[in-house]
Amino acid sequence: MKRQGGFTLIELVVVLAILGTLIALSVPRYLGARQKALVAEGQTALQELKTMGWAYYLQNSTWATLTTGPIGSPNPFGFLPPGGGCWAYSVTAASAVSIEFRATATPAAAPRCGPLTITSIVDLTLNNDGSASTSSSL
Repeated sequence: MKRQGGFTLIELVVVLAILGTLIALSVPRYLGARQKALVAEGQTALQELKTMGWAYYLQNSTWATLTTGPIGSPNPFGFLPPGGGCWAYSVTAASAVSIEFRATATPAAAPRCGPLTITSIVDLTLNNDGSASTSSSL
């Protein structure tokens, strides 16, 4: 009798178990890397806003004339948010000494923003001496 070639059921189950283990190990790392990349996108935009805000302060010597609220197309900085981004940007000029730029996650608007939650926030505070501080809550 001639033996037919092929894989046994046990060999196929072992291969599927190995593939399942590799996938289970790699998916969380992938999602973590995605979240870090999305946070970096928000931080980069805030750094651009910081540069534009500092130029505004140097030209006008005050934050007081800034309108607080969401940053859209017409804004005093000339800032254009990245297209299809995962963040909504706002500015708050609470005092004459500092201004706060905030990036708030908008995962509902962009499905590709999966790792971010609605409570994901990145803040950048710019002081009138040029110093800045950042914070984030993910």
